[in-house]
Amino acid sequence: ACLPLGVKRLLKTPEVSMGSLKESLGVTERLLKRLTVLGLILSMLLFAVVAWKDKSATLTKAENDGIKIIALFREQAGNLVAGHQLLLEMAAERVRGVGWDTIAASTSILTELEALDRTLDGVSEILLVDAQGKVRATTMHLQPNDAMPVVAQRCFMALSKHVVDSCISPPQGESGSASFLFSLSRRLERDGVFDGVAQVAVSGDYLVSQWASATPVPSDVVTIFSADGTVLAQAGQSSQGEPGPADWGRALIGAIGQLHAGIIRAPLSIGGPDRITLYSQVADQPLYIGLSLDREAIIMAWYGNLLIYGLIAAIAGVGIMVAFGVAIRQAKSERRAVSLWEAEVEERKKMEEQLRQSQKMEGLGKLTGGIAHDFNNLLTVIIGSIDMAQSLALDAKSRRLLASALKASRSAATLTQRLLAFARKQILQPSAIDLPCLVNGMQDLLLRTLGPDVRLVVNGDIGLWPARVDPNQIELVVLNLAINARDAMPYGGTLSFVASNREFAPDSPHDLAPGQYVVLTVSDTGDGMDEATLVRATEPFFSTKEVGKGTGLGLSMIQGFVVQSGGAIRIRSEPGRGTRVELWLPRASTLPLKRHVATMHAGSPGSGAILVCDDDAAVLEFVCEALKANGYQVVPASSGRMALSLLRHNDAIRLLLVDYTMPGMNGAAVVRTVHTSHPALPVLIMTGNADLEAIQAELPDTLLLCKPFDREVLTGRVAALLRADQGLEFSPRSQLQRIIADA
Repeated sequence: ACLPLGVKRLLKTPEVSMGSLKESLGVTERLLKRLTVLGLILSMLLFAVVAWKDKSATLTKAENDGIKIIALFREQAGNLVAGHQLLLEMAAERVRGVGWDTIAASTSILTELEALDRTLDGVSEILLVDAQGKVRATTMHLQPNDAMPVVAQRCFMALSKHVVDSCISPPQGESGSASFLFSLSRRLERDGVFDGVAQVAVSGDYLVSQWASATPVPSDVVTIFSADGTVLAQAGQSSQGEPGPADWGRALIGAIGQLHAGIIRAPLSIGGPDRITLYSQVADQPLYIGLSLDREAIIMAWYGNLLIYGLIAAIAGVGIMVAFGVAIRQAKSERRAVSLWEAEVEERKKMEEQLRQSQKMEGLGKLTGGIAHDFNNLLTVIIGSIDMAQSLALDAKSRRLLASALKASRSAATLTQRLLAFARKQILQPSAIDLPCLVNGMQDLLLRTLGPDVRLVVNGDIGLWPARVDPNQIELVVLNLAINARDAMPYGGTLSFVASNREFAPDSPHDLAPGQYVVLTVSDTGDGMDEATLVRATEPFFSTKEVGKGTGLGLSMIQGFVVQSGGAIRIRSEPGRGTRVELWLPRASTLPLKRHVATMHAGSPGSGAILVCDDDAAVLEFVCEALKANGYQVVPASSGRMALSLLRHNDAIRLLLVDYTMPGMNGAAVVRTVHTSHPALPVLIMTGNADLEAIQAELPDTLLLCKPFDREVLTGRVAALLRADQGLEFSPRSQLQRIIADA
């Protein structure tokens, strides 16, 4: 009723099954998840591409702007140098042909030079120096105590040797002059011979102020430097780790090489900040102008754009996740609804299967219970008669034939008991049992059963709890599992019995009640079972053994016994990896008692008679003959009323053997009457009925002798009752031996 509408519509389509719909919804859910991841990846990829392209565009724009700025700066520096060179030309032309003494004594020449200086910038200082390096004239206004300015020696020597015609000297730190002051010098000649030098001082403050206002950020550095790396003027502040002003030019010259213009996209020093440096030569002069842009400052502007792009990408990603999330939740809801419906259908099928299994077991139980009485009566007579006939047979052939008949009869009796165990109709007498001790006590029996090629291992946890289980039946279970393991290991192997303490947990068998359990794990290294065989392993009459070598009731009998004991069974197996059977048995609240096993002997009959009551004439005859053969006096009775009448008139009767199911007055009514009239008389009920629990509940203090039985069992039980031994538990070893012989 809670299924989504779309799922209901799909399920109404004949060709759409629940499995295909669930698979389709699963595919849709996986596809939506992949589309969500793909959408997020595409949005992040788009964000990365846009961010990268914007970063490239930002850097490219910064470089293009830098190219424009450096072109402007180059033009300004070129005009400045060209103007001062023109001033030097005019000064040289003015003094051409004039002697140095005349120049030194003439005031008109200085006046004309000052006028030329004012036409340029008014701050330049002109020096006229003769061939000996002596300053003969200057436009500087010196005070009486001021020292005469000196010529730039490096340029003077280069000009005197005619290495160059003009020279640029490093900045001069003159008092009262500009912060950045460098000199331009020109060679003077007379008749082709060196006659001196004309020098003019150039102030870089004007350029520096223009550069500082034109650069994008304060951390950008503008430098004018000579071809030898001498910095003539610089605007901007270098960062920590970068070369100082004195080394800046050399660093640039080292990176430029022989090029006249270009871009350097790297730090100017190792470990220095990343810069984009644009450089260009100033006209034909040995001068360069450099603009070093702070790349980090450029990237900071890009970070602002990146934040916007990231916000847009985040909004898009959230939108994609929300849209696909809604679709995925819808797909999950539909798939969950289909899964719940499928689980409900599976649970219904499982319950129906359990109901069918329960009905089948109930039917088998009724069938078994219906035939058990008559069949066990027949087997009692057959087994007892053959057993007694064996003692009378003279020739070997007769004894062999009788032995074969007895073996077949006992196999039929075992089959009946297994049917009763599977139908959970057997009566149990649970007690506290130490499972490893019980298995170790059966070790000789198990080793003979397994053969020399199978290794037996028995272990138990330290502090192992006792299990509350019927000791005789658990011995049969252990033996049955050992026989199955032996058949699964034809070439030998290992059979292990491991007992451990376990609490009820979610991974416990599903049909187990909460509580504490002792788990007996029986593992072999045999052939194992495939899944199809494992599913049917506990079905009655299902067997993988050859015809005639198994009844198919072994595991079903074990399951019936364990469930009747309040536990559960779990089987795990894989082909080629052996089989593991877990028997979950309830924990006993008392400590296990030491079991004393005694073999029953008839003993001395003593005095008195035994009253035997059974409506089946054949059974009555066998029981009477078996007791007489052992020296007992026997009084037969064919009905309950006849037995009570004989008991009233015969004081020599020491024991009453009575059949439970009889017409008219049944065995229970007889026993109740006897308990009232003769409370001290021991009573033993013989029964072939399947519902032993009902009998035990009706007569809780009365011992039972289950049919079929042979003479040994009969006389042994009678002897025990007559002797009234205390504390002896009689183990059915003869039954175990018969199972081994049948296996």
